[in-house]
Amino acid sequence: MSDIPVIHTKPNEHIVTYFSTRNLYDVLPAAYNSLLAYNPDVHVYCFIEDDKLPFPVPKQVTCVNVTSQTLFPHDGPNYSTRYSYMILLKAALTKIFPDAERALILDVDTIVCDDISQLFSYDLSHAYFAAVKEPEGSRIRGIVYPNFGVCLLNLARLRSSGKDDEIINKLNTHKFDFPEQDAFALICSNRWDPLPPDYNVTDFGFNITGTPSHTYIKHYEI
Repeated sequence: MSDIPVIHTKPNEHIVTYFSTRNLYDVLPAAYNSLLAYNPDVHVYCFIEDDKLPFPVPKQVTCVNVTSQTLFPHDGPNYSTRYSYMILLKAALTKIFPDAERALILDVDTIVCDDISQLFSYDLSHAYFAAVKEPEGSRIRGIVYPNFGVCLLNLARLRSSGKDDEIINKLNTHKFDFPEQDAFALICSNRWDPLPPDYNVTDFGFNITGTPSHTYIKHYEI
């Protein structure tokens, strides 16, 4: 595990992460610039295939090259591509940010439409993560499906309970059609909170549970 790119954060630092392969670089600035327009105090970490993005980035954005990383010595064949490997990294945020208590994962195809700073004071004391739920979509029968386009992780609790290692193991040994959502939901059964649908208003395929009254984050299809 010595190849993990450990990032030491400041106390109470508001961490937002994006995971982007090269084919998504062109849409990434729209995502993090919309976030920073309303939330300038966050620190954005972009996990990408290069040392830096091919355009200037704001000072609040840090790029982390994961192309040469082999974080897990027994990675399964399901994680042979850079895209699928970045899915695995979401479960490793507890190790990448060993000092952080929480982190917000945003997809690159999300646009922040308002101040979302309240998410960083959201009560996660009894939950491993929080995400907007969908009525259908899970590939594991009987498990409610969280949409990881917007997901708030309780890193401290996942780390102290060992649930992060359980999720990593599950992702490495079992193929899911929607791997991160199903693995997190399975391991953290009944221990995650549904965010209001206002935090992931979608224009495509999935039907978010609930009726948004205010759009904080809009999720579109690339």
